[in-house]
Amino acid sequence: MPKELTAQDLATARLCVEVLHAMQKDTRTSGWYRGEVRGKEAVGSATTALVRAGLVQPAVGSTPFRLTTKGKEFVTTQIKEWQTFLPKLDRPGNLEKIAKALKRASAAAIRKGCPPRCAIWRKRNCASSPIAKSRIIS
Repeated sequence: MPKELTAQDLATARLCVEVLHAMQKDTRTSGWYRGEVRGKEAVGSATTALVRAGLVQPAVGSTPFRLTTKGKEFVTTQIKEWQTFLPKLDRPGNLEKIAKALKRASAAAIRKGCPPRCAIWRKRNCASSPIAKSRIIS
């Protein structure tokens, strides 16, 4: 994992913060989280990054995603209060701090193993999986 953060890392971190804030406020549709809203296509990749990091998980019901226990801990340790955090996000170093914390969370999730939903997806879609092989053959 490189030490330097790229512009893409910072942009993803900003979008991840936006997604986490929307999840706590419960203000967005499922299409917004998947990046199906015009002008917000990148939100889908940020949501995917948060799912892979184990901070959020898909939910059934009115809210399409919810914070996991790990996600709630992330918000309380990194963000604390949204009212004071969001205005200070553009100050030097704040976005970098969040980007590094997101990278650490993602790396920890990769070391620990894939989340259960990801394992299910892999079982259905990996070329080496018997289920996926039967789809290819038929």
